[in-house]
Amino acid sequence: MLTRNPSIAISDGATESSFASLWASLLVAAFVNSSAAPEQRLSSAVRKGRRVWRRIVDSKSLPWYAEEKRRIGAFATLLGTCFTEQGVWGSVAIGDSCFFRIDSSGMADCFPIDDENAFGSTPPLICSRNTELRSLRTSKGTWAVGDLFFWMTDAAAKWFIHQARVGLRPWELIASFPDSAAFESWLASTRVNGSMHNDDVTILMLKVNG
Repeated sequence: MLTRNPSIAISDGATESSFASLWASLLVAAFVNSSAAPEQRLSSAVRKGRRVWRRIVDSKSLPWYAEEKRRIGAFATLLGTCFTEQGVWGSVAIGDSCFFRIDSSGMADCFPIDDENAFGSTPPLICSRNTELRSLRTSKGTWAVGDLFFWMTDAAAKWFIHQARVGLRPWELIASFPDSAAFESWLASTRVNGSMHNDDVTILMLKVNG
């Protein structure tokens, strides 16, 4: 059973922005280390992450050509899910990282994007410099023993949604990999054959056992 109301978060930094990997890591850490409700966690994670990001990044000595990017700030998505022992989950998201719940019937929940054609090149992003939170989405539902959960960045999520739409069961494929080497080999092949966009990929998986 799930205990102590665990939470899971995933963030995808915009690689063209300054110190995006640090920004994404700070957002995830602040989200999962909070005990608030999902929406409050996200707001708090952004505030805390910004303070730490600025303290670290603004203290660095950078060449002149990197100063403008630092001034603009870093950008990243954030998707977080909180669970309760009462069988409830709540998710919050800004951007195009996605959450999926799979039950005995197949894909039961898909958030915040459920259409492969809805992915674009300019998703809403959280900036480390300004206070605006654009396109905040929330969702909630229930979980049961045996459910399988996934959190994915956009390239993998788009592939996952397409596979499910055409009647395949991509969750079974992902769950079947025995180790990271097997997964990385499969990922490389999907990029080569064009079935998945050549982009950074993160996939988290959780199985609820009794």
